[in-house]
Amino acid sequence: MTAIAAGAHWLLERDSTSYPSHWDARLAPIAARVEALRGLTFKHPVKVVYLTAPAFEKRLTTSPADLKKQRQQVDERGGLLRAAGLIGANVDLAGAVDTAHAAATLAFYDFNAKVVYVRGAGAFTVETRVTLAHELTHVLQDEHFDLPKLEKRADNSQSGSSDALSSLIEGDATRIQDRYLSEQSPADKQAYDLLSAKSADQAAQRTQHIPAVVGTYFSAPYIFGPQVVRVLDSIGGHAAINAALTGSTPSTRIYLDPTAVGDTPPIPKVPTLNAGEKKLPTFSSNDDGFDHFTLYLMLAARLERATALLAADAYAAGSEVLYTRSGVACFRAAVDGVNTRSDAYLRSVLLRWTSSMPDAGIDSTNSPLVFHSCDPGRRAVTPNDAAISQAISLAAGRDAVTAFLVSSHVPSRTAACAARLLVQQPDIRDGILSGRAVASQADQQREGAVAANACRQSTLAGLP
Repeated sequence: MTAIAAGAHWLLERDSTSYPSHWDARLAPIAARVEALRGLTFKHPVKVVYLTAPAFEKRLTTSPADLKKQRQQVDERGGLLRAAGLIGANVDLAGAVDTAHAAATLAFYDFNAKVVYVRGAGAFTVETRVTLAHELTHVLQDEHFDLPKLEKRADNSQSGSSDALSSLIEGDATRIQDRYLSEQSPADKQAYDLLSAKSADQAAQRTQHIPAVVGTYFSAPYIFGPQVVRVLDSIGGHAAINAALTGSTPSTRIYLDPTAVGDTPPIPKVPTLNAGEKKLPTFSSNDDGFDHFTLYLMLAARLERATALLAADAYAAGSEVLYTRSGVACFRAAVDGVNTRSDAYLRSVLLRWTSSMPDAGIDSTNSPLVFHSCDPGRRAVTPNDAAISQAISLAAGRDAVTAFLVSSHVPSRTAACAARLLVQQPDIRDGILSGRAVASQADQQREGAVAANACRQSTLAGLP
């Protein structure tokens, strides 16, 4: 998510960072197309560094020295993931994160160093060129919108999420990557399909032993971001995407509703600690926010996927406090529903969820509802990876329906509502999870008409 210098002549300087006078010869034609496709002009070239595979992966992973310094933090975060029911008892979290980060990455732009790093120095394959179109889009974003500044603002946001910002950034870059690929020759497109499939297989082999949730958190911006950006592009093109990137930081509600970029209601008051509980340090302001996507995953890991998705839809905003109790990592969250009926539904679902966890419970059934969960340690039950994967497929499939409807000139809120109602239909939900159409075309049209009519009357149709 985040050597031999090629073609670098250091003649320009901006904000104490040196830049080459011209693009690396192999990147120059890709940069020219990215400018045209993104509708922005590079202010200057950036340095390109080609690394051997071991050196490249070293840049993507945590050094043993840094890991030693961060061991307590890593252990606490692992405990919190167990408290959320998202990983089992014996997980090397740091190793899993490093593996997920390095798997199948061909190039990346470091927006702090202002350098593009490329795996290997050989001739570019079409897969590498397409990847570089993605990374050069990040360079444009940085030069025009200042990515470190956007990340800092996201970290300081109480209602927004830095992960959600990442989904906008990655969704925009994926959009340009796809447009660049669409311009390639039929032979290159075929070669790209073969190479990317091979890379995906290799990545799957490397990550097969890491918990699904770790890979999910890393891949989420790439899974959900493109549909959010597709909605923005349909509404207002480059200008709408630029406004979303530079506007208020969204929450991860956009993972579940790609029309919700501007929907960031204030979070409820952070829950208080009880006697004997010690607050864990926070690393950003949005550590106080209880994440929409995390709520969906933790429910989906233990309950039915349809129930989890409906509960996530019913959820408006929440806050949390991270703490230790007798040295055990815990969290306490306060959650608000969209309305009183949603509050009641969340109460029933969270009662089921806390009952399924070894050390969890409801602290208050008032509004906001407050619940807690603590690290069960060796008692932690490893969640079913298939449950996590199906939850992602279901949410992503529904996002695709929403984005399609918006691209067909359906108003955003109506589109999100209609997609919600459609995916509540078992035949359509089964079709998304199986990857094939289950309902007949006539049934799909009938169900679509019913959903559209209900949502024209109220865009809250289908909520508890």
